Amino acid sequence: MSRAARRIPELTDQESVVFALLHTAPSTLDISRELNISERTAKFHISNMRTKLGGISRLQLCLLSALSRLGQLDRLDKPDLIGCAATRQC
Repeated sequence: MSRAARRIPELTDQESVVFALLHTAPSTLDISRELNISERTAKFHISNMRTKLGGISRLQLCLLSALSRLGQLDRLDKPDLIGCAATRQC
């Protein structure tokens, strides 16, 4: 299980693998190719993560992924990130 999955316990192991790639892969197709899964499966995981994390946007999910990769996820509450990305006043 990735570091991100430990910090966001709502994610399954498969979702955490997709989550870890979100900040590096520009498209769902790129993620699906990297993981050797169908594009539909990648979209399914992304949709599930967005729902589990309060209906956040894909951009917000990508920001969470980048923050997790930088080890900064613990310093930010989910509502703060959602507000930050929505208002673009980060």
